[in-house]
Amino acid sequence: AFSSDTTAPSAATANDQNKQAQQTSELHQLVRAMSPSTPLLFVLFAGADPVRDLELASRRFGAAGIKNIALGEGQGPLAIAAIEAAMQDGGWVVLQNLHLMARWLPELEDFLDSRLPLLSTSSSVGGGNSQPNIGSVAAGTRIFFTAAATNDPSRQLPTRLVQRCAKLALETPIGLRANVVRALSTFSSDAIERNSKPNELRCVLFALATLHATLLGRHRYGAVGWAGKYAFSDADLDISRQL
Repeated sequence: AFSSDTTAPSAATANDQNKQAQQTSELHQLVRAMSPSTPLLFVLFAGADPVRDLELASRRFGAAGIKNIALGEGQGPLAIAAIEAAMQDGGWVVLQNLHLMARWLPELEDFLDSRLPLLSTSSSVGGGNSQPNIGSVAAGTRIFFTAAATNDPSRQLPTRLVQRCAKLALETPIGLRANVVRALSTFSSDAIERNSKPNELRCVLFALATLHATLLGRHRYGAVGWAGKYAFSDADLDISRQL
C-alpha cells in the first residue's frame, strides 16, 4: 500500500518487514502447538498488543470465532462465560489485562482446574467444530491471556496460574522506523484502494503511523511530559484508524 521511499531505505524497510513476518510465523507455530488445557500467556511490555494478530490467526486457522474481553471490575463472570462458550463450540477467547484483576485470579484458577484437569496433549488447530471433542471440551478451543510486565506486588499473577500456561513475552520493535513499518503493516491495502481518495488516505495513515511510533518511543521516559503514564498500544492505533 505504501512505496518504500516513504519510510526509509528500501533494504532496511524490507528487513523490518521480515522481522514482523517472523514474529507472526512464531505466533502461528505456538498456536499450532497449543492444547485446550494450556492457555497462552502474553507478557506485555510497553506498547505491545497481540489481539489483532490473534484475530487474524483465528481466521487463518478456521476457529469458531474469537471473543476478546478487557478485564476490569465486575468482568469476572463474563470472562468465565466466554471460556465456557469457547469450550463448547471450539472457539478462541482472549482475556486481556489479567494483572488488573489479581484478586479474582484464584477463582479463574479453580475454574480451569475443574474444567481442564486431564487435557494435557496438544491437538491441531484449524477444524473448529469439525474436530473431535476431548472430554466435554471442543478440541479447537484456545485460551489466551495478556498481562503487563510489572513489579507491582498487587498486580502479580498467581504462580500456579503462570505455571499452567505457555508463555510469550512481547515488546514493540526498537526505533522509530521499525515501529512506523510495523504500524503500516496493520493497515489493509484493499481497504485503502477501495477508498474514494486512496492517495490522501495513504498520507493520513502514514502520519498516524508516525505519531503512533513516536508515542511508543516515549515510553522510555515514563510520565515525563504527560499528566500520567499512558500505555499506548495497537488497540489505540486501530481505534484511531477507524476514526
